[in-house]
Amino acid sequence: MNLGFCRLLVAGRNSPAGKGGGAKKMDNEGKPPKDLSSELESLREEIAHLQSLIQNPIVESAPPEAAKAIAATQAMNWQAGLLENGPFGLAIIDSQFRIESANRTFCRMLGYDEQEMLSLHIQNIAQDPDTCMRVTEQVRTGVAQSSKIEAQFIDKNREPVWIQFTASAVQKEETGASRCLIVVEDIGARKWAELEIKAEKQLLERLINSSVDGIFAFDCDGFFTVWNPGMERIFGIAAKEVLGRPAFQACPFLKDSGEDENFAAALKGQKIISKDKAYPIPGTTRQGYFEGYYGPMLNARDGEIIGGLAIIRDVTERKRAEEAREASEQRYRELFENAYDMVYTHDMEGLLTSINKAAERITGYARAEALQMNILQFVAPEFQENVKRILYRQSINEAPITQELDILARDGSRITLEVSSRLIFEQGKPMGVQGIARNITERKRTEMALQEANEKLEAWVKDLEQRTREMTLLSEMGDILRACLTTEEVYEVIVRVAQEVFPVLGGALYVIGPLRNIVEAVAEWGDTSNMELAFAPDDCWALRRGRVHCVEDTGVGLLCKHLHTPPPKGYICVPMMAQSEAVGILHLAQPEGAQIPESKQRLAMALAEHVAMALSNLRLHETLRNQSIRDQLTGLFNRSFMEESLELELRRAVRSQNPLSIIMLALDNFQDLTERHGLDAGDTILRRTAMMLQANVRKGDIACRFSGQTFILVLPNAGFDICLKRAETMLELVRTLEVKNQSELVDRISASVGLAVFPNNGQTVEAMLRSAESALNRAKVSGGNRAIGAI
Repeated sequence: MNLGFCRLLVAGRNSPAGKGGGAKKMDNEGKPPKDLSSELESLREEIAHLQSLIQNPIVESAPPEAAKAIAATQAMNWQAGLLENGPFGLAIIDSQFRIESANRTFCRMLGYDEQEMLSLHIQNIAQDPDTCMRVTEQVRTGVAQSSKIEAQFIDKNREPVWIQFTASAVQKEETGASRCLIVVEDIGARKWAELEIKAEKQLLERLINSSVDGIFAFDCDGFFTVWNPGMERIFGIAAKEVLGRPAFQACPFLKDSGEDENFAAALKGQKIISKDKAYPIPGTTRQGYFEGYYGPMLNARDGEIIGGLAIIRDVTERKRAEEAREASEQRYRELFENAYDMVYTHDMEGLLTSINKAAERITGYARAEALQMNILQFVAPEFQENVKRILYRQSINEAPITQELDILARDGSRITLEVSSRLIFEQGKPMGVQGIARNITERKRTEMALQEANEKLEAWVKDLEQRTREMTLLSEMGDILRACLTTEEVYEVIVRVAQEVFPVLGGALYVIGPLRNIVEAVAEWGDTSNMELAFAPDDCWALRRGRVHCVEDTGVGLLCKHLHTPPPKGYICVPMMAQSEAVGILHLAQPEGAQIPESKQRLAMALAEHVAMALSNLRLHETLRNQSIRDQLTGLFNRSFMEESLELELRRAVRSQNPLSIIMLALDNFQDLTERHGLDAGDTILRRTAMMLQANVRKGDIACRFSGQTFILVLPNAGFDICLKRAETMLELVRTLEVKNQSELVDRISASVGLAVFPNNGQTVEAMLRSAESALNRAKVSGGNRAIGAI
């Protein structure tokens, strides 16, 4: 921008008024004020003042003093900078409508630099140059002092820019030509907002006017402000007759139908629905019906309620259809209301449309309740699929069908009906089904009672045959159990019998251990996934009570702790008692969907009694036998049993030509230990040694006490090398024994071992024992604590 343009614009700013205005816009540091709106308003005032100065210039006389000239120049420079960078674009237009000069803001608005701008004609930057030139010409020629319009300029990128264009005349030059000052303000954001608001308003008006439903609005005083064509169509009242008038004065029938309360509720911010309200149909004496949906209208700025809005829907046709349907139902009701049999109709989906009084009496459902139900809701579950198939077949064949089915009455009772049904047609299309049902429950009950009596008789015969078979089986089992010699044989017999007697149950036989601190499963059959294999005696209620514990439903019963989670549906525990002492329990699990009948419970008790007696006899026999073959102090086999067993193993070895070895082990310093620590300590040493030997023999090996502190191990199928390794292992285990006598640790214990192998060291019991004893003596003479084989 040239200096002359700046001087021209600020010519009047050195006047007292101009200086005062500038002082109001800047603070002491030269910074813009914080209030942008105040600044913009002040700048508008500045521009107006400049325009007045341009139109009525003041000729300044040169100041006589140099100081005043310097001050004027500084003020002029400050004001020129303000005009160059202010928020408004400024430009001088000559008489040819060319831009003579422009400030930086004007150049930035249109994207040109200052040099490019000076070469432009107003036609180059205006979307409508004729209008702009006409306004400028009017001001330049004095027709108007100033003129303001809104127009679009085109920037350098050919994009439109909305501006507010203000033109003011500038004094004539010496040449006689006149110029024009234009002030440009960017109003693009406001203009686009106005266009969007206008478009939205037009869209809203189209939506309201094109709605099938009626729409009206009212202000807080109850005056109509909107009345769309839908309202005119429904109520027959034109918009010009109601807009701007009080609602209930223009439409008094609204108040008569109670809509004034909905108006008030909407103005309080509530949303209300009004249904089935009457109104006079225009041009007739009949009444129509409408539904209204009311709500508040809010101010977009602060959410304040400024009125109410309502949507009115004409439901006259629907109301008339409902009335016609009621009349039709009344006619049908007169035809079958007094019938003795049940008469009903339902649509093709099965929804009941009518029933008579007999149906109420038979089903127990009130008419209003039944008419809300589907026909399948009455039918018993097992007959529903059959009813669906019949309905489908009937819709295809169009033939009447008769069937028997059970329904469930309201009180839950089952009623048997003989039903005859046929299709109902409207305009040649099947629209529903009409049926007549006769109650034949008593007849069916008589037939069912006869059938049940026959079935019970057959069941009794089968049950009697089954019980006879089971008792025979138990009797045979008792004989077999008395012939069993070992508990393993007893368990095998029980499993075989239980699988045959209780074919659908899972079960197990539990036996209490010798120390009576654990109950272990010794025989199982069926599904035992929910059973514990070992548990404490207190975990079973049958053992704690000493009587049968039966639980039919584990969801509510008292459960034993030896059941897994989840438990079976039901179970029974039968204690096995012998001589007033429990020896174990018989446990039977109930399968899903079945129960343990009383006959099976009695059978389980009889089976448990047989098993308890057999186990008791075997234990007594086992006790007597153990007393005859076991050493009382150590629990090992005695010498007599060893000699019998060794004789048997020698015969087997001769037949199979397999080796056989014996180990004779004697404690070296046993006499000295007994003399120093007493006989009790000696007994403890012998028991600990026996326990060590018993824990470290193979299955099939025989450990026994030969005499005093001497022990013998019989090792079938073991040669000298194996026997020697086992002997060394035994010596090491003896050396590690720690025995306390009255909390005092006894001296170190050691042993000597003699080995004998069949057939090298003897082929008879006496020869094998002599060879082993000779080797033992040599080991003792050699200092003990070693193993020596027989020569």
